[in-house]
Amino acid sequence: MTNSYQPGFDPSYGAGATSLPLQGASQQPPMSGKPNDYMGFSIFSCFLGFFPLALAAIILSSRVDLLWAIGDYTGALDTAQRAKKFGMWALIIQVIMIVIAFIAFLSWFALVMSMIGSALQDISNMPSTTPMPRGY
Repeated sequence: MTNSYQPGFDPSYGAGATSLPLQGASQQPPMSGKPNDYMGFSIFSCFLGFFPLALAAIILSSRVDLLWAIGDYTGALDTAQRAKKFGMWALIIQVIMIVIAFIAFLSWFALVMSMIGSALQDISNMPSTTPMPRGY
């Protein structure tokens, strides 16, 4: 429904905005088609990866479709690749953190076991010169 009956209405108003090219945007879509936005991978890395980088990957993944729709094909491809890299780094950092935590746990466990072993050895080496009273 148009408002052509209003005074001063210009039906061509705003029609030129869609024909303006985006600065830095490629005009022809690539032959490979719309790039993968890696949204599933980004969400997966958000649950199992380093959260700040995974959140950045989700934000970048959500931009891919928008950039593709407005005609910024190279920007969409670049953003998709950046989303994939952020998701990968989120998982890599999380694996490194898990390995460090596991090593710290093993070190703590070894320390506790050595303390228990030395305490048991001290108890077994105690001289038993005083007899225990009867009834115990």
